[in-house]
Amino acid sequence: MYIYLAEGETKLTIIGRQTIPFPKIDTSTNIKTSNTLKRVDDWLIDNAVIEARIRNDDYNLRQFENINRENITSSDKDSAHLYLFK
Repeated sequence: MYIYLAEGETKLTIIGRQTIPFPKIDTSTNIKTSNTLKRVDDWLIDNAVIEARIRNDDYNLRQFENINRENITSSDKDSAHLYLFK
C-alpha cells in the first residue's frame, strides 16, 4: 500500500494520531529531487519515532531512533510504514 500525500498534508496513523505535515516537494532538478526524497524518508522515520514514544513501545523506539539517517534502507522504510499505517 502506498500513501500519496501533498506538501503540508497530514495522515492519521493506526492509533488515530495525526502525522507531522508532509515535507516540501521539489523535483525541479536532480539535487532538489534527491533532497526531497531525503526529507520524505526523514518524515517517515520521525513519525515512527513519535508513534513509538506515544505507544510507550521502547523496543520499536530504539530501532527507529537508531536508523542510520544517511543510509535509510528499504526495510527501514517498510518497517516504519507498517508500524504507522497497517
